[in-house]
Amino acid sequence: MVKEKKAPRPEEVRASLKEFVQKTLQEALEAELEDFLGYHKHHRTDNPNSRGGYTSKTVRTDLRRSGL
Repeated sequence: MVKEKKAPRPEEVRASLKEFVQKTLQEALEAELEDFLGYHKHHRTDNPNSRGGYTSKTVRTDLRRSGL
């Protein structure tokens, strides 16, 4: 017997897309910061402006306006 899969509901697609965008942006921003500073996250350095931790940020996109 073949079991049919139901199509995901729009809110499930939106939630998955939102999570994907958040993870992608986070990884891109961390890579950009690493490249700019010249050292990896959690790398010990004598630089007083070293990466000390994580603070949350709010990034605005037009995903909400596009109906996604």
